[in-house]
Amino acid sequence: PNESQGVQGYRERRWVPWLMLVGDIVALEFCLYLGWLVRAAVNVWFPIPLDFPVYGGITAGVLVLPVAFFLMGLYPGYGISEVERLRQQETGITIVFSSLLIWDYLAQDGAWSRGILLATWVFAAFLVPITYSFLRQLLIRLGHWGMPLIIVGARDTAENLISILRGDARIGLQPVGILDYDSSLIGKTVANVPIV
Repeated sequence: PNESQGVQGYRERRWVPWLMLVGDIVALEFCLYLGWLVRAAVNVWFPIPLDFPVYGGITAGVLVLPVAFFLMGLYPGYGISEVERLRQQETGITIVFSSLLIWDYLAQDGAWSRGILLATWVFAAFLVPITYSFLRQLLIRLGHWGMPLIIVGARDTAENLISILRGDARIGLQPVGILDYDSSLIGKTVANVPIV
């Protein structure tokens, strides 16, 4: 088997991280649009021009978040628990939007709308994790979520580990083979995973 092909024929989909990235970009730009709508609604009481320089810079600025997620290992994020993934996403969102607000204040003298940034931040805190979860569930249902995993040791712990991994497909680790020092076990299986 090649490097992405498992012993049991499971193949890692190398396009999955790109799909997750595009999903985050679409969610962020939608959050930005919602933030603009909120700011436009309160423009009656706090008037500022909502033209392209105000909106365009923020549009590019929020795209720093997918870069942060990449650096945090969230694309695609196999092997990360649900709670840890949400914690990392919210941490990334907080760091990026705080940095954008500080950048705007210090380097641009408030050229961007803080109202749009704050509203976008609030929407992103909810919609980005929801979008990620929706895409992951869709990929699980279609059988495209996960990467092949080789387990070392064919004893009871291997069977327990296989059971845990199969019990929670969101983790994204697909057992495809087992290695063991006992060569007499080669060709046998543990929970339908071959010992190779």
